[in-house]
Amino acid sequence: LYKSPQNFDQDIVLKSFDKLLSSKCYISTVNLMGGEPLLNQELIQKILLRYKDEHQIGTFQIISNGTIVPSKETLDAMKANGRIYVIFSNYGYLSKMQEKAVENLKRNNIEVVLVEEDDIKKENNTLWIDYGDVKHYDFPREKHQKMFEECKDGKFCTTLLGGKLFICTRIAHGVNLGLIPKDLQRCNVELLNREEKEIDGEKLRKECMDLLNCNVFPPACEYCNRDAGILVERAEQIKKFD
Repeated sequence: LYKSPQNFDQDIVLKSFDKLLSSKCYISTVNLMGGEPLLNQELIQKILLRYKDEHQIGTFQIISNGTIVPSKETLDAMKANGRIYVIFSNYGYLSKMQEKAVENLKRNNIEVVLVEEDDIKKENNTLWIDYGDVKHYDFPREKHQKMFEECKDGKFCTTLLGGKLFICTRIAHGVNLGLIPKDLQRCNVELLNREEKEIDGEKLRKECMDLLNCNVFPPACEYCNRDAGILVERAEQIKKFD
């Protein structure tokens, strides 16, 4: 839905992540995602080096579509970090540089996870699920609540975008695109655009925990139709460039 996609502003990413860490929250896995994250290797290098000794982080993970080979500088940053592994989605013939990328990573003793060929075949039901257009769905509260309780995105896909922490990626980009009102309650935690005197580590930690541990669906979830049941073949987003 982005008409002119842009790389993230590196300064905003680093400042907002620093602020998040000030809450003393433990982050088991930092996912570096895209689009294709290796389009922005300078930012990846900065993140891996800046936080390589950060005890509040467990591991770092990059999810790549296998169209770009990590540069020497990126490989060096991965080795220096020592807690990074790279997952390749494996889009078959579309992942044109995957073999070379995997070879270079393994040569540098960087852990690689490769989705097997059999797992990407349509008959194996390894399809993406489309949660419907980003618009308000006037479902009964019970339906929204049920979808929220069954939604893994809302439990495992916490997303940092534009200086804010969101409960999931869909809500993050929906707000960023202006398709979901940004002032909805319990929609996100503002990390940057607030006076320092208004926030300390404990207050921020409580706000983050309230966001991530809520038992009732946030109002922004009303812009999602998780039960739509629309199946989408993987890699549609890069097939048009083939």
